[in-house]
Amino acid sequence: MADNLLRENTAIWLCRRNGGWQRGKIKRVEKKDTNIIVCENERQEESFLCVDSRSSSFCEYGELVAVDGTRICLQSSFPPDHMQDDLSRLSHLNEPSMFQAIRERYERETIYTQTENVLISLNPFTEIEGLYTMEAPRKPHIYRIVSQAYSDIVCRGRQQCVLISGESGSGKTVCAEHIVRYVSHKAGDTGGVSARIIAAGPILEAFGNAKTEQNLNSSRFGKYTEIFFDSKTRAICGGKIQKFLLEASRVTLQSGGPYHIFNQLLDGPDDFKRKFHLQGDFEYVQRREKPRGDLLGLWATMEAGGLKRGEIDAVMRVLSAILHIGNIEKEKGALSRVSSFLGVCESQLLFSLSNRVLKAAKEEIVVGLSDAERRAKRDTLAKLLYGGLFEYIIDRLNEEMAPPHDSLGLSIGILDIYGFEYGEKNGFEQLFINYTNEKLQAVFNKEFLLQRQEMYLKEGAEWNFIEFKDNRQCVEAIEGRCGIIDILDEECCVPGGTDATLVEKIIREGARWGEYVGREKLYRESEFFVRHFGGKIKYAAESFLAKNRNTPYGDLLEMLSGSSLEIVKQTVSRNNRDGKETQGTVLRRSLCSLLGRIEKAKKSYVRCIKPNRAQTPFLFEESFVREQLVACGVFETIRLCRFGFQKRWGYEYFCERYSVLHPPRNETHKEHAGRIAEESGDRKGVLLGAHNVLLKTDFVLLLEGKREQALSLCARRMQAVIRMVQERKFATRRRRSVSCLSRNVRQRLAASVVGRLCRVSEEKRKNEAEKALVEELKVENLQKTLADKEQEIADLREQLESQAFRRDGRVDVLRERIGGVLREWRCFDRRSPLRASVISRELMKEASDAGCDEIFSELEDGVCRAAREDALEEGKLPLVLSNVLSIVHGIEALGKRYAPFLSRMGILADELFLSLAGRLERRLVPLLFRGICEDDEFFGQTRKARFFGFLRLRVEKEKMQTAVHQSEQVLCSLKEAGLSREVITSVFCFLFQRTERKILETRWKISSLWEFGVQLQYNIVRLEEWASSQSVFTVAMTMERLLSVSRSLQTSQDSLETEAENGLSLLELDGVPEGCL
Repeated sequence: MADNLLRENTAIWLCRRNGGWQRGKIKRVEKKDTNIIVCENERQEESFLCVDSRSSSFCEYGELVAVDGTRICLQSSFPPDHMQDDLSRLSHLNEPSMFQAIRERYERETIYTQTENVLISLNPFTEIEGLYTMEAPRKPHIYRIVSQAYSDIVCRGRQQCVLISGESGSGKTVCAEHIVRYVSHKAGDTGGVSARIIAAGPILEAFGNAKTEQNLNSSRFGKYTEIFFDSKTRAICGGKIQKFLLEASRVTLQSGGPYHIFNQLLDGPDDFKRKFHLQGDFEYVQRREKPRGDLLGLWATMEAGGLKRGEIDAVMRVLSAILHIGNIEKEKGALSRVSSFLGVCESQLLFSLSNRVLKAAKEEIVVGLSDAERRAKRDTLAKLLYGGLFEYIIDRLNEEMAPPHDSLGLSIGILDIYGFEYGEKNGFEQLFINYTNEKLQAVFNKEFLLQRQEMYLKEGAEWNFIEFKDNRQCVEAIEGRCGIIDILDEECCVPGGTDATLVEKIIREGARWGEYVGREKLYRESEFFVRHFGGKIKYAAESFLAKNRNTPYGDLLEMLSGSSLEIVKQTVSRNNRDGKETQGTVLRRSLCSLLGRIEKAKKSYVRCIKPNRAQTPFLFEESFVREQLVACGVFETIRLCRFGFQKRWGYEYFCERYSVLHPPRNETHKEHAGRIAEESGDRKGVLLGAHNVLLKTDFVLLLEGKREQALSLCARRMQAVIRMVQERKFATRRRRSVSCLSRNVRQRLAASVVGRLCRVSEEKRKNEAEKALVEELKVENLQKTLADKEQEIADLREQLESQAFRRDGRVDVLRERIGGVLREWRCFDRRSPLRASVISRELMKEASDAGCDEIFSELEDGVCRAAREDALEEGKLPLVLSNVLSIVHGIEALGKRYAPFLSRMGILADELFLSLAGRLERRLVPLLFRGICEDDEFFGQTRKARFFGFLRLRVEKEKMQTAVHQSEQVLCSLKEAGLSREVITSVFCFLFQRTERKILETRWKISSLWEFGVQLQYNIVRLEEWASSQSVFTVAMTMERLLSVSRSLQTSQDSLETEAENGLSLLELDGVPEGCL
């Protein structure tokens, strides 16, 4: 108490005259018979307060009361108020300190403050970015309350309940939606149940919420949402919604605005409005508001909740019918539209709305209704239909999210009811709304404030009882014996009962309830007040009896029973099932049943506070907020949490939990618990009661910290031992595994090596077999080729033998002829000396000249004539050549002797040689050209494949064999005539050069040079072989140049041109030998 003494410069709170508080400080203290405290406020205005001299300090709350009743409270200094998440930890728990902490937190956009299991939530009237992330927060939050409740379900299997209360517009519905979403995220679900539970919120909000004077989105019904969990997996397996007291009268009488669904209908798509004739004005929607959400989004949400397209269409038909019911009097086609939408007979509907049927004994009397009665019956029909439609929607949602029967034990209940309401005119609905709030406040007061303090006293704690505002008298005045509900039910049964007689009975019976029920002097006869925990509220008892009876017209029910819509039929059956119970009795019974279930669960409380009446974001009205905090008992709750004991455990559980700190001895549980408390060091935080151990939160945290350290030490030791055992087992398994692995690896490697060797061997065997097969094929081909070649050699040999035989015959003939010529020549030679001795030199010369001229002239004429006729016929050419050459040889032998004669003979021989060479060129060169270029005996070529088939030569097409044969005959004739090798070589060089030149000149007419080159090379090689065999080497050299030309033909055109140029240049340079030219 040393810190609570009266001192100068102490920061204090001064109470204002209007009940508010202002900051100040103690300027000085004058101690006399009564202590005089001089205080100074924020404006530096001084005030003098007299305090009893015996009161020299503040109380434990930091509060002091002056003699005149002025309250002085200490300010909380450290830590700052807005930094405290838990108000029970403030340094001074007086009203202004707690109030200022809540205010400063709200102005810093911290809307949640928590004390134990009570969460204080201030409505920000706007969205706060990042406030509702799906992570369990450590600071006060609605998710933290839900997370703790779900942890209790998982760990202890205990039912949970979250009670949300507060004024209308304080944010209760939003809190309930956040709770449902977080539970769905936290627990998960099976079969998409959580999606249906989440969808139920927006659906019921559209059908059950409306705009009022106090709230733009006020719940006009109460609901208790219960979420069930699977007993094994703790996942969501179902849900259930229970509703309380729907304000059906708002359909026809709209103090603030219609239900949101009607604004959505009138703002729906154009084709939808044309279908249901919703383009005009309607009596039941007098004030059109901007709808909260669109109609298409609502349809999608209803489908997500499990309603089918046909059911949604039926709901829209009933809603459209309700709107057209209000226009029956002023619009002609409205009645037919209503009958069409409801699926009833139009005439029967008109009869039911215009008349009343009275039953007397066995007769029915039809009584016409006045205009006011018709309007009343019309409104009754609209309210009946809307109430039945709302019940139908809830029943369908419950069917879609119904849990299994074995999962009804674990659940979280969320109670979201209408807030405490008071306005200029309060009627039947407001009375029962406030009665429901009174019941919830009574539950909170009983469990949290009364039973807890009584438990402290029973356990033997030194406890100063904390006074709180008890509302049990108010609850008894409403629901107790001879209370307002009983009087209502009694007056409904009395014939001739009116609202005025009802009020008289309430005032008369309410006298025993003291100040809770009564009537002031200025009230009218139909008005009375009830003093609730939130304040005194005046009620007007107009239509109390009619609304409480809850009995619609029988003829309306009979008419609706013939409807073709299932929704309308269920409305009739539901009203028949409820019987004649009054509305007040139904609500009281359902509330008692609900509270009976709530008492069995562990409760968490959410106190929603409305910070201002204008619903402006982050505007804080001090007096308005203070009234709500005082009415809810928030200040008493915080003090109880601060000075009370938050935990109550049995001795056995306490000793079992903390025996790890101090093991038990031979002692009782109470002695063991006392030893644990003494050795822990803080005896103020624990009370050893008669039956239980009472603990404060700080002491529990201290014990839990020590327990966690001890368990951590034990865990580390156990982990060390377990790791040692595991490492040993692991080392053994590792050795075995390594051995097994190495063995398997070796087996695998050996198998792979063997497999690879087998594959290599198999491939090698296959390759060898393939090679052997190829070799066999090659051998077969070679054998075939060898056989062909041998056959060809044999054929050539036969040809050569036949040619040699013919040549030998011709040689013998030529020898005989040459012998004859030689004999004649010798005879002539022997006669020449005899003639020479007779003839003189001059005569001989003349005779010789004349004779030689005559002889050579005849010889030349004969040779030329023979050559012209048939020089190359078979056997004639060699004979002619032999004769000519023998004559030439004889003439050369007489060279010196007959010099002039020989000179003349030499000239004739040259001319004869040139003539012979020209004749041979014209005859033999075409044969050689044709044989070289167009021989058809090239390997693999048929007779039709000729290279020079396009050349139309007039000579006979001879083969290469013919050309070689003719050349061989000419050579043999020249050799046998005794001509020198030089002359023979010159003749053949001249012939082959002419052939080569002709080939080069005709190469441009060839289409396929490569094929021509190959054929040319083949024939030249054959001709070269023949020349070499006949020892005509110069001819062989000439063939080399022709071979180079053939190779160039096989390679490219450019190289051919180069070779052609080189060949022509060689021909021009080499030419025919000088002797031949």
